[in-house]
Amino acid sequence: MGVFLQSLEEIAPGARITIYGAGNAGYRLRRRLRADRPDVDVRRYLDSRRSGAFDGLEMLALDGLEPPDPARDLILVASVHWPEMVEALEARGVTAFKVYDESIHLPADFGGIIQEERVRQLCLAAHYAHTLPGDLAEFGVATGASAAILAGIMKAEDGLGRPPRRLFLFDSFEGLPEATSDVDRDTPLVRSGAWGPGAFRVRSVERVLERITACGLGRERLVVTPGFFEASLARIPDDTRFSLAHVDCDLYLSALQVLEACFGRGLLVPGAMLLFDEWQATGADPELGERRAWAEAVERFNVRFSDVGEYSWHGRKFVVHGYDAAR
Repeated sequence: MGVFLQSLEEIAPGARITIYGAGNAGYRLRRRLRADRPDVDVRRYLDSRRSGAFDGLEMLALDGLEPPDPARDLILVASVHWPEMVEALEARGVTAFKVYDESIHLPADFGGIIQEERVRQLCLAAHYAHTLPGDLAEFGVATGASAAILAGIMKAEDGLGRPPRRLFLFDSFEGLPEATSDVDRDTPLVRSGAWGPGAFRVRSVERVLERITACGLGRERLVVTPGFFEASLARIPDDTRFSLAHVDCDLYLSALQVLEACFGRGLLVPGAMLLFDEWQATGADPELGERRAWAEAVERFNVRFSDVGEYSWHGRKFVVHGYDAAR
């Protein structure tokens, strides 16, 4: 048999587990075992050199390891340095071990991975935005899922002594508008009807706002501007500044209207985080959707930016350093 653990079900019930790897991988493994194999006993961590405590358990240095009982004990190696760690165990004659490779043990709920990554990315972006002056904004709220995450981070930042921010929310709450530009009419999701007029309509705005503030953020911290962008964006006060803008507009023209307002009116502070939620929705075609709107805005307003990577599988995020506003 190989050294890799193929399934958590291979572990004998009641096994006494030592996790070799007092780092991020070992930390995650302990939680995976707690969730999927609560019948095993995770007793301690093992480290190649250090001893002490880690994650609330004893951390034993490898030199102090007693020979494990193969009938009852199992060492799970959880680290990117597993080849050296396996050699060290074998040099000591230890055979009761397996290597836990996270790439083999994907959760059954693969969709959960995708959602967790999206939440993680949005949380990090919101935390970063709190290091800058300015409020947070979402353009395209729908059922409030993303806005609720932003609100939760805002509430958490309050506890860190940050100056309180507001969350600006822009949505028609009547669903998508009719596609009027030739670019949008040529988009496959518009042609199929998936992005037709009224798509993503919200049945109860009050329920959406209730969801957003369920974290305990005061309703007075929300600035809700209903209506289609061509009218609602003009109602943003001139002194408004955003450190984060979450753009979930779907349509090219809607995204372009948002970017024209943000750059044309100087709404984004230097260093602002700009996230596009539907970057890949049109087959990643640069001639369609948010991708095209961004390219046109960059050229028109001479936007200086850094591309800071993927926003889950479907989005993209940028840090805006400067631009030529047309106030």
